[in-house]
Amino acid sequence: MTTEKKGPFTPLEWTEFFETKRQITIPTALDSTEITFTLYEINGIRRKRRSSNSSSGNSNSSSSGYESDSESEKVKDKKDLPVILLHHGAGHCALSFAATARELHKLVGKRARILSYDVRGHGETTSKDQLNLNVERLAMDVRNVIWTLFGGSQDGQDSFPETATRTTTVHETKLPKLFLVGHSMGGSVVTEVVHQGLVPNVVGFSVLEMVEANKSRAHVAIRQWCESRPTPCKTVEEAIQWAVDADEVRNVESARVSFPGMVVRDPDSSSYLWRNDLLRSEQHWSSWFDGLNTKFLKSKTPPRQMIVSTSQLDNEMKAGYEQGIFQQLSFLEAGHAVQEDEPVEVAKALIAFVGKDLGL
Repeated sequence: MTTEKKGPFTPLEWTEFFETKRQITIPTALDSTEITFTLYEINGIRRKRRSSNSSSGNSNSSSSGYESDSESEKVKDKKDLPVILLHHGAGHCALSFAATARELHKLVGKRARILSYDVRGHGETTSKDQLNLNVERLAMDVRNVIWTLFGGSQDGQDSFPETATRTTTVHETKLPKLFLVGHSMGGSVVTEVVHQGLVPNVVGFSVLEMVEANKSRAHVAIRQWCESRPTPCKTVEEAIQWAVDADEVRNVESARVSFPGMVVRDPDSSSYLWRNDLLRSEQHWSSWFDGLNTKFLKSKTPPRQMIVSTSQLDNEMKAGYEQGIFQQLSFLEAGHAVQEDEPVEVAKALIAFVGKDLGL
């Protein structure tokens, strides 16, 4: 029996990092765009398997790679676990947090639920409004994902109260403790969630690589990033190699799991296309930066953290840091994708920052 030889840019399966992958559809009472998010989890709550001839089975749910719970572990023991929600940046996908999620799992074991989802217009998430990446829209998406997962039932399943509307607030007693982590655009989104008070029970939030002072440079960098990507890619390996060669991701292992989630086979050829056409959402880019400093510094959730690859704070943020309003950490050897380049250290920093508040 021969073993397939793997090259340096061979894609890695998501199952090496997460336990479950599934789709959740947001009820139309909350979102009329018919959006279905693709979600990756560790320590998530699984539905009981239905027989194959059941018409109520969920064909979107996948349990590949999931380690079966022991007979003694009940669903009710998981529904109250604190939740670490990981929100990726523009143009990327949920798997950009795969390496960090795996390291978080090593630190928390079965004591916390870790989840990351493909944002609207990214990865395998689908909707009627894929191009609306306005920060307020994306913040409502976070709220709706949490509502759908936790707000509608006592057992953590995907049921939903018929009386809920787009302005309904998630009832605090039905939510576990939440720690929100956002990279780049995602950092702006989680800040918006906390600033607007869209979700209760948030015990802290962390922003990775996102500061208001970088607005002008970021616009240029995003355009260059989009225009420099090989289009199309002959293979998935080519997309991974481009990410590494272009210094987009310095950790090859992370690139091998994250970038396959960013491309899709062209139905008309054997090549691969990028799932996200970020340039078509350019009108929304400014919303990620406008007023970010004020939202971050004056958020309703005091425990806040800023992780950057370099020291890039402006005077307003420096003053806030000196006043002890937030914690700042810098990883000088990392690039923009700090959670991919330094997953071990980022995971340690996140848990050291909020572990006590999560009850870990």
